[in-house]
Amino acid sequence: MRSSAWGTMGTLTVMLLMVVGTAYAEFCGENGVIRFSFTREGELQSVATAEPSAGNLTIVELFAFLDEVEPVQYNGDAFLAVGGFEMKLVIEGAEGDILEQGFPGKIMNVGPENGWCLVGIDGSEKIENGRAFLARWKIAFVGEPKNVRFSLDPEGLVSCRAREDCAATGTQGLYVGSASSKQLDLIVGTGCAPAYLNWEGEPDLTPIHSNIHWTEAGVLDPRQ
Repeated sequence: MRSSAWGTMGTLTVMLLMVVGTAYAEFCGENGVIRFSFTREGELQSVATAEPSAGNLTIVELFAFLDEVEPVQYNGDAFLAVGGFEMKLVIEGAEGDILEQGFPGKIMNVGPENGWCLVGIDGSEKIENGRAFLARWKIAFVGEPKNVRFSLDPEGLVSCRAREDCAATGTQGLYVGSASSKQLDLIVGTGCAPAYLNWEGEPDLTPIHSNIHWTEAGVLDPRQ
């Protein structure tokens, strides 16, 4: 059982994420990239090969990180943690079945399907050296899939739809700061660095970015 305090905190976090069309939230532009990796520890790995095992299934683990976050502050308070996030996983090239989905610590996810994340975190997930862990999936493919690409669908960002300052930017993901720093009403956009499974040829590892950086949005300041 989650505590009643978490029930309130988680609900408020997710509700905020889904109602940022109001004047109370500020869109901060892009700061960071959601990066996919086939490893969680050490150096991230965005390209992998895998073969079928028992039952003619190819099963892989895929991890999502918020990465390359630049040190920023708001009203003198450093932006040090993620209190919630939105992203929608896209699998192209083969049909994959998400067997498991996991997140850091205790969370509340109101995403309507696996891979669609509308997540509030109990407390927050620290951003360390510009990186924070967001999600893990175990994905199964029948046989040996070829040329599979994992990326994000910006249409899955519920909080972006009602805001022209967000919807028109091409942002790939969203996150908010921590409740303890009173940063739940700061909506930050991200780019996306895709991952590739059993790719034939040279995959395009160039991250997809939005068209507005946090330095252009004018909400956040560089951390001193």
